[in-house]
Amino acid sequence: MSFAHLIYIGHITNDGENAIFVNSEDDPLLRPSLVRPLEMNIVQEIASSMGVQDLFPEDWGLWLESGYLVGEHYSLSLDAKRFIASLCKRTNCVIVDFKSRTIVDAP
Repeated sequence: MSFAHLIYIGHITNDGENAIFVNSEDDPLLRPSLVRPLEMNIVQEIASSMGVQDLFPEDWGLWLESGYLVGEHYSLSLDAKRFIASLCKRTNCVIVDFKSRTIVDAP
């Protein structure tokens, strides 16, 4: 059995080193606590500048959740990594490794 190694990209609540994840009675899955959602107009603008019409190409290994992005750390395409780096630089959002709950550097 293999497990996905997920990263989360967004304006995620953190203490400068560790991210905050929460769940609820209605939804037992841990999800990142958000300071605010990603600005979708900026997400779309960066994707469009890379020639992407639909969010996101399947081979990127990246998908949109409610206000943040999720990716499988070891399956991200080079274009997805470029997109993430541009998004982080432009919006000051963070990348969080789910397993360690720590903020990681942009690719």
